[in-house]
Amino acid sequence: MLATFAIWYRRERTLSINTIVTRRRELFYWAAILCTFALGTAAGDLATEALGLGFKLGVVVFGAMIATVTVAYYLCANSVLCFWLAYIQTRPLGASLGDLLSQSREYGGLGLGSVYTSFGFLTLIIFLVAFLSLEQDQAQSPSTGLDTPQR
Repeated sequence: MLATFAIWYRRERTLSINTIVTRRRELFYWAAILCTFALGTAAGDLATEALGLGFKLGVVVFGAMIATVTVAYYLCANSVLCFWLAYIQTRPLGASLGDLLSQSREYGGLGLGSVYTSFGFLTLIIFLVAFLSLEQDQAQSPSTGLDTPQR
Protein backbone atom coordinates (compact mmCIF):
# COMPACT_ATOMS: atom_id res chain seq x y z
CA MET A 1 0.00 0.00 0.00
CA LEU A 2 2.82 2.38 0.88
CA ALA A 3 4.52 1.52 -2.41
CA THR A 4 1.32 2.36 -4.28
CA PHE A 5 1.07 5.73 -2.53
CA ALA A 6 4.78 6.44 -3.07
CA ILE A 7 4.67 5.65 -6.79
CA TRP A 8 1.38 7.54 -7.22
CA TYR A 9 2.79 10.63 -5.52
CA ARG A 10 6.11 10.42 -7.37
CA ARG A 11 4.36 10.25 -10.74
CA GLU A 12 1.44 12.64 -10.10
CA ARG A 13 2.66 14.92 -7.25
CA THR A 14 -0.70 14.49 -5.52
CA LEU A 15 -2.77 11.87 -3.72
CA SER A 16 -5.91 13.99 -3.63
CA ILE A 17 -9.05 12.25 -4.79
CA ASN A 18 -10.28 15.63 -6.01
CA THR A 19 -7.67 15.58 -8.77
CA ILE A 20 -8.47 12.17 -10.23
CA VAL A 21 -9.09 13.36 -13.77
CA THR A 22 -6.90 11.03 -15.81
CA ARG A 23 -6.94 7.30 -16.41
CA ARG A 24 -3.53 6.90 -14.76
CA ARG A 25 -4.66 8.67 -11.59
CA GLU A 26 -7.78 6.55 -11.51
CA LEU A 27 -5.68 3.39 -11.81
CA PHE A 28 -3.51 4.55 -8.90
CA TYR A 29 -6.66 5.28 -6.92
CA TRP A 30 -8.13 1.81 -7.50
CA ALA A 31 -4.81 0.16 -6.68
CA ALA A 32 -4.77 2.05 -3.37
CA ILE A 33 -8.40 1.08 -2.68
CA LEU A 34 -7.68 -2.61 -3.32
CA CYS A 35 -4.68 -2.47 -1.01
CA THR A 36 -6.63 -0.76 1.76
CA PHE A 37 -9.44 -3.32 1.53
CA ALA A 38 -7.09 -6.29 1.71
CA LEU A 39 -4.66 -4.97 4.30
CA GLY A 40 -7.24 -3.15 6.39
CA THR A 41 -9.52 -6.16 6.75
CA ALA A 42 -6.53 -8.35 7.57
CA ALA A 43 -5.36 -5.77 10.15
CA GLY A 44 -8.78 -5.78 11.79
CA ASP A 45 -8.82 -9.57 12.01
CA LEU A 46 -5.23 -9.61 13.27
CA ALA A 47 -5.94 -7.08 16.01
CA THR A 48 -9.22 -8.56 17.20
CA GLU A 49 -8.41 -12.24 16.93
CA ALA A 50 -4.67 -12.94 16.82
CA LEU A 51 -3.66 -10.13 19.20
CA GLY A 52 -6.65 -10.80 21.39
CA LEU A 53 -8.29 -7.35 21.49
CA GLY A 54 -11.67 -8.90 20.94
CA PHE A 55 -14.38 -7.51 18.71
CA LYS A 56 -15.80 -4.92 21.13
CA LEU A 57 -12.43 -3.40 21.99
CA GLY A 58 -11.43 -3.57 18.32
CA VAL A 59 -14.45 -1.45 17.36
CA VAL A 60 -13.56 1.06 20.10
CA VAL A 61 -9.87 1.21 19.16
CA PHE A 62 -10.41 1.64 15.42
CA GLY A 63 -13.29 4.07 16.02
CA ALA A 64 -11.01 6.11 18.31
CA MET A 65 -8.32 6.14 15.63
CA ILE A 66 -10.80 7.57 13.11
CA ALA A 67 -11.96 10.11 15.71
CA THR A 68 -8.33 11.15 16.28
CA VAL A 69 -7.83 11.70 12.55
CA THR A 70 -11.07 13.71 12.46
CA VAL A 71 -9.86 15.95 15.27
CA ALA A 72 -6.54 16.42 13.46
CA TYR A 73 -8.43 17.40 10.30
CA TYR A 74 -10.43 20.05 12.18
CA LEU A 75 -7.18 21.31 13.71
CA CYS A 76 -5.99 22.01 10.14
CA ALA A 77 -3.89 18.91 9.47
CA ASN A 78 -3.29 18.02 5.83
CA SER A 79 -6.71 17.11 4.42
CA VAL A 80 -5.40 14.56 1.91
CA LEU A 81 -3.40 12.75 4.58
CA CYS A 82 -6.39 12.82 6.95
CA PHE A 83 -8.67 11.43 4.25
CA TRP A 84 -6.42 8.47 3.50
CA LEU A 85 -5.68 7.74 7.18
CA ALA A 86 -9.38 7.76 8.02
CA TYR A 87 -10.27 5.74 4.92
CA ILE A 88 -7.67 3.10 5.72
CA GLN A 89 -9.03 2.80 9.28
CA THR A 90 -12.57 2.17 8.02
CA ARG A 91 -11.47 -1.28 6.83
CA PRO A 92 -10.41 -2.71 10.20
CA LEU A 93 -13.31 -0.90 11.87
CA GLY A 94 -15.72 -2.54 9.44
CA ALA A 95 -14.14 -5.95 9.93
CA SER A 96 -14.29 -5.62 13.71
CA LEU A 97 -17.87 -4.36 13.70
CA GLY A 98 -18.96 -7.02 11.23
CA ASP A 99 -17.38 -9.74 13.35
CA LEU A 100 -18.85 -8.30 16.55
CA LEU A 101 -22.33 -8.43 15.09
CA SER A 102 -22.11 -11.70 13.16
CA GLN A 103 -19.92 -14.04 15.23
CA SER A 104 -21.48 -16.31 17.81
CA ARG A 105 -21.52 -15.34 21.46
CA GLU A 106 -19.15 -18.22 22.09
CA TYR A 107 -16.48 -16.36 20.11
CA GLY A 108 -17.21 -12.91 21.57
CA GLY A 109 -19.78 -11.71 19.06
CA LEU A 110 -23.43 -10.82 19.40
CA GLY A 111 -24.56 -13.86 17.41
CA LEU A 112 -26.69 -12.11 14.78
CA GLY A 113 -25.21 -14.18 11.97
CA SER A 114 -23.98 -13.01 8.59
CA VAL A 115 -27.43 -12.66 6.96
CA TYR A 116 -28.86 -10.26 9.55
CA THR A 117 -25.56 -8.38 9.81
CA SER A 118 -25.35 -7.96 6.03
CA PHE A 119 -28.99 -6.87 5.85
CA GLY A 120 -28.39 -4.33 8.62
CA PHE A 121 -25.34 -2.88 6.89
CA LEU A 122 -27.16 -2.76 3.54
CA THR A 123 -30.10 -0.95 5.13
CA LEU A 124 -27.78 1.57 6.77
CA ILE A 125 -25.87 2.17 3.53
CA ILE A 126 -29.08 2.71 1.53
CA PHE A 127 -30.39 5.12 4.17
CA LEU A 128 -27.13 7.13 4.28
CA VAL A 129 -26.82 7.35 0.49
CA ALA A 130 -30.46 8.46 0.17
CA PHE A 131 -30.10 10.99 2.99
CA LEU A 132 -26.89 12.48 1.62
CA SER A 133 -28.29 12.57 -1.92
CA LEU A 134 -31.42 14.41 -0.78
CA GLU A 135 -29.36 16.81 1.31
CA GLN A 136 -27.08 17.55 -1.64
CA ASP A 137 -30.05 18.06 -3.98
CA GLN A 138 -31.59 20.54 -1.54
CA ALA A 139 -28.33 22.44 -1.20
CA GLN A 140 -27.94 22.73 -4.98
CA SER A 141 -31.54 23.56 -5.95
CA PRO A 142 -32.42 27.23 -6.38
CA SER A 143 -34.94 28.76 -4.02
CA THR A 144 -38.48 28.22 -5.25
CA GLY A 145 -39.77 31.36 -3.63
CA LEU A 146 -42.50 29.41 -1.86
CA ASP A 147 -41.50 30.89 1.45
CA THR A 148 -42.13 34.46 0.33
CA PRO A 149 -45.64 35.89 0.25
CA GLN A 150 -47.34 36.37 -3.12
CA ARG A 151 -48.64 39.85 -4.08
